[in-house]
Amino acid sequence: MFGASVAVLAAVASPSNATSAERTVTLNLPAGPLQKSLVALATQADIKILFDMELVAGLNAPALRGQFTAREAAERLLVGSHIAVDQVRPGVLILRSARSGPGAEAAAYPASAAGAESDDTMLSEIVVGSHIRGGQGASPVLTFNRNAIDQGGYATLADALTALPQAFGGSVSDDTGATGADTTGVNSARATAINLRGLGADSTLVLVDGRRMAGAGLKGDFADVSSLPLVAVDRVEVLLDGASALYGSDAVGGVVNIVMRKDYEGAETRLTAGGSTHGDLGQVSLAQTFGTRWAGGHAVISYEYQDRQALAGRRRWYAGQTDLRPWGGTDQRRYYAKPGTVVSFDPVSGALAPGYAIPNSAPGTVLQASDFKAGQNLENWRSDYDVLPAQRRDSLFVAASQDLGAHVTVSGDLRYSDRRFHATGLASDSLIFVTPDNPWYASPTNAPSEIVAYSFLDELGGVRSKGSVHSLAVSVGLEARLPRDWRLTTYVAHAEDLSHTRGDNVVNPTLLDEALGAVPDDPATSFSAARDGYFNPFIGQGSNSKAVLDFIGSGYETRRTLGETDSFSLQADGALATLPGGPLQAAVGVQFRRERLDTSGTSFVGGTAPRAGFARKGERTVSPAPASSGSNFPPPAGSSLMTTWGPAPCPSSAWSGSRTATSRSEGPMGGRFARRHWAS
Repeated sequence: MFGASVAVLAAVASPSNATSAERTVTLNLPAGPLQKSLVALATQADIKILFDMELVAGLNAPALRGQFTAREAAERLLVGSHIAVDQVRPGVLILRSARSGPGAEAAAYPASAAGAESDDTMLSEIVVGSHIRGGQGASPVLTFNRNAIDQGGYATLADALTALPQAFGGSVSDDTGATGADTTGVNSARATAINLRGLGADSTLVLVDGRRMAGAGLKGDFADVSSLPLVAVDRVEVLLDGASALYGSDAVGGVVNIVMRKDYEGAETRLTAGGSTHGDLGQVSLAQTFGTRWAGGHAVISYEYQDRQALAGRRRWYAGQTDLRPWGGTDQRRYYAKPGTVVSFDPVSGALAPGYAIPNSAPGTVLQASDFKAGQNLENWRSDYDVLPAQRRDSLFVAASQDLGAHVTVSGDLRYSDRRFHATGLASDSLIFVTPDNPWYASPTNAPSEIVAYSFLDELGGVRSKGSVHSLAVSVGLEARLPRDWRLTTYVAHAEDLSHTRGDNVVNPTLLDEALGAVPDDPATSFSAARDGYFNPFIGQGSNSKAVLDFIGSGYETRRTLGETDSFSLQADGALATLPGGPLQAAVGVQFRRERLDTSGTSFVGGTAPRAGFARKGERTVSPAPASSGSNFPPPAGSSLMTTWGPAPCPSSAWSGSRTATSRSEGPMGGRFARRHWAS
């Protein structure tokens, strides 16, 4: 976890004159292991030193005796180690790896001018909670790196994020749809989203290196983090409070910024395999990374393959059982069963109620009225479904950066993911209206018609779903280091999320009526009840014929959903003036974003021919200026014009307070102009 803290806090380093007001302490440190010397320094100087254990492993420190400031002492202990020290605030030091070579910014700027920009490791300065480079917002930020994820035993980034205590796991994940916890019905592609504080996945903004991901799901209102390769992740920053003033209305619940590993040299191969203690849910992951550096640039490419088996509900008693009385619960079995239950209208409750249980008779039995018993048949309707789908994912990440002279750097990156899944869902059931036109008809009361509550679980099994999700993101950026510690950054980005899903083995009620004999044979179908057989809703043992079951279970539904996001950003930030407590910094920028959603599909869950299914199309533009009214689009979920100001972190006790403010102006193309302000 310390490694993650280093990555974020190093970006808020104080100016180089921060040591001028620091106190000196008398130190007596013997030569020895660097880790031991740093701990002794922290104890004798009464300060905090944060570092990654791997950073100092195997290194030795010289003896140090005399009077020094804490930072001076740390720098002397680190001489020749290629480790740099940053002071983020009085009494807190951060150690980080220093990048050597002619491409470092320190070579282009003198120390007095570079100030906080002397972060030679090129760590991302996109810190959620503030647009000011190196600034700290008022809201808490949780950070963790890939090592922390590995130590937690998580196989994917999505698993780690959804396991956060601040994340609500009851919506938009690959298991909540199957268990019924997610009632939104927008996640047919089994994506995984982050839902901070339980305010909804559409209220948590997910960024990758500060760029927005494409919208996923039926409404395109959440980001699918299951497409991101863990091997390419450097760290994750989670802003735990609402940040709509900075990022828009889709950040009410918080912000998750995933920082990718771009500056890496060497090769890394990762192979992980595992499963549950029950002997199921096997999964394997293979990842490969290559990275290189050269004078003024670097490049990295990462590939990750992940394969996970499905988890059947029956493998867990709490997921595969509906009669929970043995564990102190209630009986949730239903009278939609096989053999079925004859139901009738209850005038007291005003609803259908079970009346007679169809007996479990031998195959081919034509029932008589005396064969029925008052009551109902009950079925465990969760006995044959998958809690988790089988998934296979291939992910690729490519990034490169090149200095153009001493003050300009261009960079680009590409992410692509191909995720495929398949699972068995709950089985179809139906209220079947039966008349004497069906040769198997029987009535416990000799009535002219009956209604049978019937489940197809035993004969057809669950609905079979499968699908694929293709995610693509491309961005190109430029950074210019300007005089007086100002920096100009701009980028253009495109992201898209394309999903195809299909659900098979669905009972088509129109075809079921034909197989019952309730309607004449339809010439539009190839089925003939007289030739192929009638469906028997009063069956006990055995099953209906394969020809009948194939006909009535031939229903299906397909869906194609495409979410796209195109964005442009231009931002400048730097110091306006120097105050007693440090420089007064400001950030100003403009952003443009276009979002598009296109959903279409085909449905064959009714009628004798497929027809167009659910469709939704929409597009909105978040532009830098208001336009004419008349649009029906909702308010935008992002910024257009932004201005931020605030002091840099305090280098001394001369000023112990801070204040930041943000002004945002937003306007969708053709929509109303909205303005938000925030201060703390």
